[in-house]
Amino acid sequence: MVTSSRSRRSSLIVAVLVLLAVLAMPAHASAAPAITAESMPAAADAGETVHILVRIVSDVQIRNADSVILYYYNPGTGQESWVPMNLTAGNLTDGEWVFDIPAQSWGGEIHCQVTATDNAYGQSSYPSSGLHVITIVGEERPEPFPWNIVLIVSFLGAALVLTELVFKPGLYRPTGRERARELEEEDWEREEAERESLEKDGT
Repeated sequence: MVTSSRSRRSSLIVAVLVLLAVLAMPAHASAAPAITAESMPAAADAGETVHILVRIVSDVQIRNADSVILYYYNPGTGQESWVPMNLTAGNLTDGEWVFDIPAQSWGGEIHCQVTATDNAYGQSSYPSSGLHVITIVGEERPEPFPWNIVLIVSFLGAALVLTELVFKPGLYRPTGRERARELEEEDWEREEAERESLEKDGT
């Protein structure tokens, strides 16, 4: 009788210890969202948007449409942005997320990273460490239009036109040699006129 009572007591103690051990064990944690880059180029053309597309698979659904964030930074301009990506295919447990970064200037860079958070507050990023670098390229560096030359030429043209209008009608003015020849012809004509007048008076 005593042995049976001790046996039951021992069994109860073991059961309690097992229960406590089970309760003390950490709960199974779901895996953080898995992010795969479908489109995250190493280079992009200047003046064109940069298409970013990732696929996110998660045991627990993504919290909401604003829980997938694209961070991008342009060291050349200092522009830094955090923007929610758009779910364009699939669902919150297996879907494709998209964002088009605005066009950037030639020769710059974009540093970017995608971060996703699920309903269990599991979080992951792509790349998992550091930032992905996109180089902005083009066929050649665009040269600025030479507005200064255009302004100088326009000013000189206007000055020439005003000078012609003020000093002589029309755009043509005789050279110094042409003017001297005209004066010689005028003198010769005057002398001829005087000679003819004297001859008439003599007769």
